[in-house]
Amino acid sequence: MKELSVAVTAVVMSDHILKKLYNYVQSRGEGYIFTVDTVGQWAVKFEKKYKNVDWEDVQLNPTKYGFSKNCFSWDDAVMEYADKRFKKFKEEGR
Repeated sequence: MKELSVAVTAVVMSDHILKKLYNYVQSRGEGYIFTVDTVGQWAVKFEKKYKNVDWEDVQLNPTKYGFSKNCFSWDDAVMEYADKRFKKFKEEGR
């Protein structure tokens, strides 16, 4: 079941960030497989970090978990996490 959670997280992240990430890494000489692998790694990290979170509490107190006040659902949290990881990825010059 846990593998399914990572897979679903990766799908939501990919839908949200894959094109932007791919364009960035392609300009740095990397390709599609690298991009997909990176999103997969981010999905695993997200699942490890938030595996025991009560998502109803996140809806009520998103900032307590490091999300913006506009984070109203698990999907929003996944997309915000992907955005933060992408920003950090670029800042690190990767």
